Amino acid sequence: MGSSASTEQPESTAPRYKVDYEWEDEKVTGHVLSNQDLPDAVPVIDFMNRDEDALNTTFANLKGRGYTFFKLEDHQVELQQTLKNSSISYFNLPDQEKQLNSHPQRENLGYINIESIREYIKLRPSDPDYLWPNDPQFTTNFHNLFDEMKSIVWSVFEELVNHIEETEETNSRLFDDGKLEDIKEFAFEKTSISMIYYYEQDQETNVCGAHKDTGILTFIWPTGVPSLEIWDDLLGKYVKVEMNCDNNYLIAFISEKLPLFSLTTNFEATPHRVIMPSGRRRLSMAMLLDVAK
Repeated sequence: MGSSASTEQPESTAPRYKVDYEWEDEKVTGHVLSNQDLPDAVPVIDFMNRDEDALNTTFANLKGRGYTFFKLEDHQVELQQTLKNSSISYFNLPDQEKQLNSHPQRENLGYINIESIREYIKLRPSDPDYLWPNDPQFTTNFHNLFDEMKSIVWSVFEELVNHIEETEETNSRLFDDGKLEDIKEFAFEKTSISMIYYYEQDQETNVCGAHKDTGILTFIWPTGVPSLEIWDDLLGKYVKVEMNCDNNYLIAFISEKLPLFSLTTNFEATPHRVIMPSGRRRLSMAMLLDVAK
């Protein structure tokens, strides 16, 4: 970068964002789940031996509530924290440097800044080089996490589809043997990880209005600033799910394409939103399993 870049540096040399895993009581807009309301957390699933209890719990939570929790292994937690640290370094770069990673057609890929609300970078492994930060360590950390999560995410989805077919009262199968493997070949061309930095707000603010994701399933790593609210079909209200788990868990919920994989089950995409408390900043990460229709 030339000398002009130095004039764009923040007035303070302190990072704009710092990792904050203090689980504090906050004024909340959404409902905080009591132990009685809390859905069962799904332990680490042994996919090799088909953990039927865990699969039944996953299916029940997604069908009845629209979301569920998964327990992560220690090395998986470390991989997401490593990428989160690289993302912090990236978001602290001058704005003009980050803009180099913007998509020329303004598609929802690469670096995007929604002024005074949030900035984020959304990437898929096959995306062109210009969308990626000029940081080899960031790229390595991204691919390490993506490769680890790819097997987990697909196993969850594949077992969920198999479970749907086993529990639906129909003699028809939506997918013949091997069909899911064909889908898998191109599914991860559309699957992405987003790193999202939410700016500090002067007052409690709805910084990401209620919406449904367009993929198959969404997986979110909790943060220490519990702002994510997910609609709970069973309770009929938004819930502050991050108040009930830490970063050893993964939150999963239904996106708009999951119903395409069911003949009779009435799956619907899960509405969710982000309500930022005043005076806090948040770095969120999400993986969206997706496929072209």
